[in-house]
Amino acid sequence: MKFALDKKYDAIAFLDADDYWDTNHLNVLISLFDKFPEAEVAGANYRLKRSRKTLRTKFSNFKDQSDQLLEHFFEHNYLNSVLNCSNVMIRISAIKNVGYFAEKITHYEDIDWFIRIGMNTSTAFSFTTTTTIDEAAGNRSDQIKMNDRELPDFTIYQAKTKNHKGLEKYLDLNRFSLAIAYRMDNNIKMASFYQQQINSKNLSITQQSLLKMSSLKLKSLKKTQEILGNLGLNFRTGN
Repeated sequence: MKFALDKKYDAIAFLDADDYWDTNHLNVLISLFDKFPEAEVAGANYRLKRSRKTLRTKFSNFKDQSDQLLEHFFEHNYLNSVLNCSNVMIRISAIKNVGYFAEKITHYEDIDWFIRIGMNTSTAFSFTTTTTIDEAAGNRSDQIKMNDRELPDFTIYQAKTKNHKGLEKYLDLNRFSLAIAYRMDNNIKMASFYQQQINSKNLSITQQSLLKMSSLKLKSLKKTQEILGNLGLNFRTGN
């Protein structure tokens, strides 16, 4: 996805059609740029709206909840992504190094873009909650079969893992997610393709066990997870 870059403005903010900004959202992001002039990307905390509950978002490897520059961007994304397409603002000058959304990718294109953000920019983050991500809204892209999706090629980033702390685990967690999705779709060939690329030390014991489950068991477990999630109970596979 490309977007118009107006030289009159310093930055661009994003909002998905189903999500909501609080009235202070843009001010919080702008204040991050004021507080951290070296930051090229800013993001703020968000809440997850589900059919029965609205949940607080949990992140990994934060020592405190002060406004801060993320020294090791990828280490903070193991539980939930610190950035999404409704809470992020990026300086126009940074887009040259980050690039645009890859137009050929139909799914995980945001993950691909955030990887490039983490590798090429400095990100500031605020724990002030300013956005609602509406997970209860209908998402037609989720109805597309796995075999009909165009996904990122994570292998192109593998050579960079030594230079970016936490990147290898972040890639492996996304490979894990895809492997589970293909396994649930009974596509063992593609599930194995992603599993073989994973360094097992980057997965929890529970996650490793899930990769051995049948499609039937995974679907049953996913249903349980959805029910618990709607009740406001977090059922996580690991971190």
